[in-house]
Amino acid sequence: MHVADAATYPMHAANGPDGKVYVVGHANPPRDKDENPFAWVLALRAEDGAILGERRLGGGDVTDYGRGVLPLPDGGFVVASSRYTDAAESSVHLWRFDALGNVLWEKDYRGETCTLIDRRGLALAENGDIFVAGKALKEPESTFWDGFLLRVDPEDGTVLWKATFGGEKNDFPYNVMATGDGGALVVGTTTSYPPHPTAAFLCKFDPEGNEEWARVFGGGVRHAVWGFDVAAFPDGSGYVFVGPAKPWGEGGPFAHTIVRVDDAGNLQWLAQLGGVRVDHTYGVAINDAGAIAVAGRGHSFHDDNMHHAFLALFAPDEDEGAPTEGEGAPSEEEGARAEEEGAHAEEEGAHAEEEG
Repeated sequence: MHVADAATYPMHAANGPDGKVYVVGHANPPRDKDENPFAWVLALRAEDGAILGERRLGGGDVTDYGRGVLPLPDGGFVVASSRYTDAAESSVHLWRFDALGNVLWEKDYRGETCTLIDRRGLALAENGDIFVAGKALKEPESTFWDGFLLRVDPEDGTVLWKATFGGEKNDFPYNVMATGDGGALVVGTTTSYPPHPTAAFLCKFDPEGNEEWARVFGGGVRHAVWGFDVAAFPDGSGYVFVGPAKPWGEGGPFAHTIVRVDDAGNLQWLAQLGGVRVDHTYGVAINDAGAIAVAGRGHSFHDDNMHHAFLALFAPDEDEGAPTEGEGAPSEEEGARAEEEGAHAEEEGAHAEEEG
């Protein structure tokens, strides 16, 4: 089936080891068809973008929103979806494919409460295991979410261990990366830690699923921060995470925000670009030389009030824009929750638009 007969929403793309690019998302069938949204995946030839294959996943009597794709060293790949049943229950669903696009296994990961994956949420451990990061309601009737991290056997989808983490309110993991010690680092957003209204977090786990450290990055009143993606420096000196954030000085509602931390999650510097209007940063990558590339969308660099793609490159050892004491570094003393509801509502509204 060609996904072109439905409205398609790509969510994530990744390079495979064999000259392919994989794209995953979800599709909404035409309104005159009584069908649920389904996940889909495309395999493209990297050199010219030619479509090599495409698959419809799920749908039917359930609803699937494709979130992430993880290429594997053997040429296969894994697709992750948030799946909803007719009973309004939800789970994380994985498909494991071989290099020819055949399904080797698929499995549902359902907790005792509503269980979802918001963004990519997939990473490959050093030994080939699969990390899956998502969120689950604290209690069946709760409105607050905990984060969770699964370590999954790639051969059959068996859960090797599960770690749950979070505070009293909301904790949303948005991505995960494998670390050189065999563990994992999760990046996301939290409302659990005052005085920050909405803050970014990093949470480091060892290979057995034990939490080694957690860091929260917020700024009190008017300084909501999200953590959408994270990447590691090749020399092991630390990480960079990105996301939208309220500017630390004068400016508009959100700025492209790039945060550099050391290998224990301690703040090294923070840089912000734009912030005149609305700017969201979604992805980050670091090359072998230590240069940092970030990508997103925003309004600040154009006057037409339209969303434009955003790309920026930071040279190795770049520290321009790093906050100095008293000049925009995140403040622990600023007041508590003036904009929590508005900031979080905007994020939830974006999710609703995406999944509607």
